[in-house]
Amino acid sequence: MTIDLITLERFLWEAGEILSVLKFKKKKFYYLSALFFLKRISDQFDEIFNHLKGDPEDPDNYEIFIPDGAHWRDIRNVSEGIGFEIDKAFDALEDFNPILKGLFTPIQFMDPTNLPDRLLNKLIQHFSNPKYNLSNSNLMDTGLILIGFELIIKYGGYISSESNNEFLPPPQIVKLIIKLLKPEEGMKICDPCSRNGSFLLESVNNLKEKGNNLDNLSIFGKELSYDLWYITKLYFFLSGFFSAKIELGNSLINPFLQNNELMKFDIVISSPPMNQWDWPRKHYTNGDPYNRSKYGIPPKTSGDWMWLQHMLEITSEYGRFGILTDNGALFRGRSERKIRKAFIKDDLIETIIELPSNLFWNTNISCCVIIINKNKPEILKNNIYFIQAKDEFEHFQGKNILQEFHLNKILSAYEKLENIEQFSAIINIETIKKNDYNLYPKIYINDLDSIASKMRLDSYYLKDLISEINLSSKDLLNGFESKSNSIYLPKIGRSESIVNLDEISLKPHNYIQLVFNPDKLLADFASGFYNSPLGLKLREHISFGSVIPSISKKSLITSKIYLPDINTQNIIIDLHQNIREIILQLKEYDSKLWSNLKEINNIRQKLSSFNRKEGFEEWINKLPYPLASILIRYHADIKPKLKVDHLLNFFEALAEFLFTIMISAMYWKTELFDRFKKTIFTNEKGFKNLKFSTFGKLVTYNSTLIKITNDLLFSSENRNLCLSLYHINTIEILESIINDKLMKILKITNRYRNDWKGHSGIMNPDIISNRLTLLEKELTNFREVMANKFDSLLFILPGKNDYEFGKYSYTVHDLKGPSMIFKKKEIITSIPMDKGTIYMIEKNQLTPLKLLPFFTISLEPRKNKNACYFYNKIQDGKVRWISYHFEQCPEILEKNEVLQNLIENPLNNE
Repeated sequence: MTIDLITLERFLWEAGEILSVLKFKKKKFYYLSALFFLKRISDQFDEIFNHLKGDPEDPDNYEIFIPDGAHWRDIRNVSEGIGFEIDKAFDALEDFNPILKGLFTPIQFMDPTNLPDRLLNKLIQHFSNPKYNLSNSNLMDTGLILIGFELIIKYGGYISSESNNEFLPPPQIVKLIIKLLKPEEGMKICDPCSRNGSFLLESVNNLKEKGNNLDNLSIFGKELSYDLWYITKLYFFLSGFFSAKIELGNSLINPFLQNNELMKFDIVISSPPMNQWDWPRKHYTNGDPYNRSKYGIPPKTSGDWMWLQHMLEITSEYGRFGILTDNGALFRGRSERKIRKAFIKDDLIETIIELPSNLFWNTNISCCVIIINKNKPEILKNNIYFIQAKDEFEHFQGKNILQEFHLNKILSAYEKLENIEQFSAIINIETIKKNDYNLYPKIYINDLDSIASKMRLDSYYLKDLISEINLSSKDLLNGFESKSNSIYLPKIGRSESIVNLDEISLKPHNYIQLVFNPDKLLADFASGFYNSPLGLKLREHISFGSVIPSISKKSLITSKIYLPDINTQNIIIDLHQNIREIILQLKEYDSKLWSNLKEINNIRQKLSSFNRKEGFEEWINKLPYPLASILIRYHADIKPKLKVDHLLNFFEALAEFLFTIMISAMYWKTELFDRFKKTIFTNEKGFKNLKFSTFGKLVTYNSTLIKITNDLLFSSENRNLCLSLYHINTIEILESIINDKLMKILKITNRYRNDWKGHSGIMNPDIISNRLTLLEKELTNFREVMANKFDSLLFILPGKNDYEFGKYSYTVHDLKGPSMIFKKKEIITSIPMDKGTIYMIEKNQLTPLKLLPFFTISLEPRKNKNACYFYNKIQDGKVRWISYHFEQCPEILEKNEVLQNLIENPLNNE
């Protein structure tokens, strides 16, 4: 019987089930993997023995020779003391084959408390089934052996039970770094902290894929953990690569040596423990015999830069090395800064790649790749190439994943050394020196300059505008000495920057005092700037830290600020003050209105000077077209009765609009939708479907969807998942969509509609006026809740597109404002989009959310009759959509399989 993948999976799963009663999962993994190895080499030994033209008893004809007593048949028929016989077999194997020395000794099958003869015998007989012969000739593909070993790691419970797996490099990162370093045949490659051997194995696989000769390839690895060393050794042996030298030990203490000197390698690559607090610092305090601490000794709390120095010294004269490490290594100070500065000044660093967070097995740690090249290309001499790939990921089952097109984008930029806006840049070492040798890519790659340029602001280095920068002092009552033309900038979070010391809301030590040169920068403007969207983005940009990002004096001094000239600063300060005074005046009017009825006429006269119409029209122009198209009708009509009708239509459409966004976010994540659809579509009112859409149903569904979203968003382990469902990175935007105040507005307006049913005949004008007042109050509440949140969201219809380097360039219709002629714009996405389908995408993001067609857009550009239609009901086997604004064609009736499937049978939707 030829073994295929399905047969192998079943075979190994059944083997794992035999040992499922074992208390310690690690032992289960070791027992399964050791016996799998012994069975494999025994079957392959027999195949070679039976077909060998030379002397079959000559050990030189085998990579691993099996002496008497060590073959599978030697343990197959033992019924008592089975563990003892298996241990003897492995001892004999290790004695005869030096490359196996010490590999199986710690496993100890002779332990009746953990593995009684009854279980061992059952497991041996399972492996001994003749149809499960593991020789090459009996396998559909020899690669199945490695797959089998990986299945044992899975079924043996090793991955889920071992905490040291959380920092194992993810497979997609391993592939990326190997492709960046480009191993070639004949090279000597080393991983001084080889973990599970993934970098070394991928190096071999990379050369195999390219058809290179592996005979003269030299592979070296060293690992301190026996568990990981064992896995790496078996990986190589089972893959048929027996020449790899994988040693058990600590490279920082006992490196690979040749003639009592450090062995040199063409490529060095590793992912040592990040922020390692237990690295052997004492070994270096009296001087390292191999000169690996010449740039300095890192702190005892982090060995990152010791690993970098070790890897530098074992890299050959023209070699390269790549290390996967945490972002803190790029900017931490003191002794680490000293070492980093030396690397930069000696022009050793070629490339820094910032990777997404949340890539690893069991941690959200942020990481980066540092590539050192002792033979840098000419274009990078005295320069460093930065790639900011922190947004290059897809979210899947709670983790961020680098897809193939993300890898290709990084590799393409690296190959061409391209300067790509907001992604990559070549930066001169002098610029890095000005930034205090900070290597964080976000300092050098950002969109702040381009945003400021569009705002007609000039960039300045802050250090050229300040006369003092002070931290709080415990000796002073309020922490600071009050100084003219100064501000107090929070070091953490988004709290407001303030000008007056007595307005401090946080503890003084959470602020930095900046005293400005009054000829260049006014404090009132600086404070307003740091509280603006651009200023908040800048503050985030200069905040560093692995746990709680914080602004430091150093990061501030080296940062930029974006300003107009002094005269314009003064104008903006005056306008800002005028706006504040108007707001205060309006609050005063409001207070008088409710406290003194004699003021009514006076207040009415005062308010007439405010142009409410102009502000309202400006707001409508920023709304998504499905909502704006209805509100413009309300705004244009002068009859109160029609205004009431338009506003009721608007709030019902708003309910369906929000429902569309939320249900779409859930729907495309199949396993999540399966989990929640019963909760969504079965509730206390008995709604099981939407075959007929009503305002009340939509309000009920929205309440459920908001609760589900809130539970996900405010759970630390599910927050990233929730944001990824909506394809939104800015939490404030999502919070506004699921705002409780918004639900309250919908519930109130739905109640109004229900209360006013049946009263549509001739009505007293006072009743109509009262209804209009009530609805306009809720419209004001909606405007207050949403404010400008829709500014950051695009609702688009895709048109023509091009594909290049893993990205799609689209010409899209921008569905914003009430105009019947949609503006066209160019956007880039990471995924293809379907023509005729509406998508939602956050500005400056790459992944749009495909919206279910609960509302749709009909385009008739020649006649200027674009129209929006909302789902109404299933009618005659088709979907009926109605328009709240387009009287020429008030409804559409046509089939839509996706929508009909969801609506007609949501609980069984596939």
